[in-house]
Amino acid sequence: MQLCYENVLTRNSTKFSRPGGGELTYYYMAFQVTALTSASYKFVGYSRMDTYGYLYTLPFIPSSPQSNLVVAKDDGGSQGNFQITVAFTVTQSMILVVTTYHPEDIGEFNISIHGPAQLSLTPYISASNTVTNTNETTSVETTAKTTATPIITTATTVTTKVATKKSTKRTTRRTKKKPIRPTITAPTAVTGRWN
Repeated sequence: MQLCYENVLTRNSTKFSRPGGGELTYYYMAFQVTALTSASYKFVGYSRMDTYGYLYTLPFIPSSPQSNLVVAKDDGGSQGNFQITVAFTVTQSMILVVTTYHPEDIGEFNISIHGPAQLSLTPYISASNTVTNTNETTSVETTAKTTATPIITTATTVTTKVATKKSTKRTTRRTKKKPIRPTITAPTAVTGRWN
């Protein structure tokens, strides 16, 4: 059975200091791969860029790229692209990180997955981000849904006003007329395409 997935690295993609890449940072995308059957699977990268593939056990920590690293491959596929072969146990999850050999490379890439049974492949977001200042707290919580198709991940942003000494009286007066509620934005969907 073969599964193909395509995506693109852009200047807006996240960067990390990949193992073996020195002090430089590289654009990357991470995917959680879950096996539905115990077997050996082969991951092959295809791109005009020289791709690099990494496989991690959970969790993948971009700020500590050596942690949980199982295998790193630069070549093995065609035209300088990566090829990784690994054995999964049933329901085992790993993180596949696709990046490049050169730090500023961006562009389209394909991942071809070969094995005896289907795998679940979903975008992986490594952590929750919280930004705080004296007047406002913004929290971003991320989750990934495991589905066969389509590939979906959601992120929700919640903004809550925090009363300060200066604004307490004004907030109290306004609260009597109209309660202040957190602002919740709609979930954002990120989709990939199966071939």
